[in-house]
Formats: sequence, structure tokens, C-alpha cells
Amino acid sequence: MTALSFEKLAEHITALKNKHAQKLIGIDGGGAGKSTFAKHLKKSLPKAVIIHVDDFYKGPWNKRLDHTNYSVNPFFDWDRFYIEIIQPIQQGMQVKYHVYDWHTHTADKIIRIAVDRLIIVEGGYATQERFSDVYDFKIWIEADEGHRLQKALVRDGEHMRFLWEEDWLPVERNYIQTDNPASRADLVVIGHSGDFSNNTFNLINQNGFL
Repeated sequence: MTALSFEKLAEHITALKNKHAQKLIGIDGGGAGKSTFAKHLKKSLPKAVIIHVDDFYKGPWNKRLDHTNYSVNPFFDWDRFYIEIIQPIQQGMQVKYHVYDWHTHTADKIIRIAVDRLIIVEGGYATQERFSDVYDFKIWIEADEGHRLQKALVRDGEHMRFLWEEDWLPVERNYIQTDNPASRADLVVIGHSGDFSNNTFNLINQNGFL
């Protein structure tokens, strides 16, 4: 097992040649550690901002899937994600996006990101094949399913168990098996070995990190 510091990773990301005018980093994984990892990485990238995939949820929170054969969760607005995040980066335009409010179930708030900022996108399905090539660097957070479920229930509440067990986890399994985002990641990180509070993380592999 190899340990790496967030400072070292930030140095590597900063040195990368941009694919587009604005550098884009993706942090994906199944339900454990993505947002925490993103926050720690941001501390070592002063000009970075974080975009959460959760901001693109369609709502309401308790809506059920009609089936579980999806390879990405259809309750996130992937077309809006493409139009508001991916497409502006490809075209060298300013990123402006709507934020879903999980309490009011509206997306009226708009966030504008300055064109000189590095963008970190964190959330499940962030690096799906549809968007994968746009990212300058992709990170997959690996965690066993039991750990992911426990963390999710601590965060979301026991009343969400039926959605996780019956809807969301089956789709996550499909995503991991059919889309295989870990195989495209530049870095695969162990997400259940700690909270990253010592500013280091453990690697499974480092395909894109030299």
C-alpha cells in the first residue's frame, strides 16, 4: 500500500498540461470519501473550486426507480451537467450552473465560476464514459459496499435505507461493472482506510501519477 500527500498530488495536477483553458479534475466513486477527499485536495490548490454532482439531482429525494438496470443514476440531470459544466469548458466559456436545493426541490440558485479557477467535480458517476475524456485528471475512491452504505445512512438517515438498498446501490453496482470508471482513473484511492485528516491517502494504483 502506497501513501501519498495531498500536497504532492496538487503539485502533479498543477504541472499537468491543460486539455482546455480551464483545468478539470474528476473525483468519482461509490458513496464514501469523495467530498472529503475533494475538500482536502482543494486546500492544496488555492485557486480551485468544487462542484458537487448532488447539485444536479432532479428530485424529489424519495422518487423511486422504475427498474435497476441503469448504468448511471437517471435521477441526476446529466444533460444539464453537460450543458452547464462540460460544454462551457470545452468551448472556453465561463461555467454557470444551477444548484439543486434538497429542501425546496428547486434549482433557482446560480453559481458562476471565474475562468481562472481550477474546477474539481466530485460525486458519483462524475467520470462516466460520456464525460471522461474532458477531465485532465480522474480519481476513483474505492470503498466496499458495506462501508459505503453505513456512511450513507449516517449522512442521510436510516429512513433512506430502502432507497440505498433497493435503488441506488444496484445502479452503482451496474456502473462499476459496465462502465468500469476505475479502469480509466489516473489514481485509485482507498476510501475506507481513514478520513484523510493527516493530509495523506492510500493508493491502490497510480496509472496517471508519475
